[in-house]
Amino acid sequence: PRFDNYAFGAGLTIGTIHDDGFTINVGALVAILLPGPVIMIEGKANLLKQRGENGKSAEGALYALIVFDGLAETFQMNVDINYTLEDVITVGGGMEAFFHFNDNSVWYIYIGRKDPESKRIRAEVISIISANAYFIVDPKAIVFGAAAGLDLKLEYQPLVIRLILRIAFEIGLFFKQPQLTGFVELYGEISILIFGWGIKLILRTLLEGSAPQPWWIHGLARVEVSLPFPLPDFEAQIEFTWGEGEQPARVPLLLGASAIHPKELGRSWELSTTEEQAPIVP
Repeated sequence: PRFDNYAFGAGLTIGTIHDDGFTINVGALVAILLPGPVIMIEGKANLLKQRGENGKSAEGALYALIVFDGLAETFQMNVDINYTLEDVITVGGGMEAFFHFNDNSVWYIYIGRKDPESKRIRAEVISIISANAYFIVDPKAIVFGAAAGLDLKLEYQPLVIRLILRIAFEIGLFFKQPQLTGFVELYGEISILIFGWGIKLILRTLLEGSAPQPWWIHGLARVEVSLPFPLPDFEAQIEFTWGEGEQPARVPLLLGASAIHPKELGRSWELSTTEEQAPIVP
């Protein structure tokens, strides 16, 4: 130990009395180090869980660590959430914040992370409805994005029905050279199968853009239809792009469409909007 260096610590437990901490129970530790000062606060909290299950402290659904370092002149905070309620609702994710008091270019606030997706703020209800989100702020940009979807699968052997719906969006504002970017995407899929044979329909739409320098807008819509043998599959795509230096004008939206016949592997017939050029599928 060093002379004139001191450390103080204290623990704290808080919980609801009438149910022995089942509704909420919190455990926290506070430590102060001198000189500095360096202040550390660590805590765990639980909701709707028994306190001290199996003779041990239950893992906290909420974990927090806060550190103020007066020597390094920094502040850091980390919060993690991992909560499950009877396999009905699951919530997870984390928050991070860091500030350097002597360097205004070194700081950030992350409420979830964009990549990897497992680092986002996540919620799931009965394994059917799910959502995730992230909010990122630093000296370079502000980025906010979210996604929500439904994944429903019904099995009545030999019948299988599946429905997938998803929407996602992102908005970003960049500071160095002011720029706004964003996108919104919709995805839908439905399939009906009997003994593995059946019909599948997929629809995807995307609209994205950026402004002011450079500015561009891009849109996409795609449809895919899978049919059982011997019927041909079908797919079509509509896409457009407007960019800086180009005047928004008539755009050939229908970029491609084709029919694929299972008897003619490796061959496809380009579809036309005119009756004279319509393909003949053997």
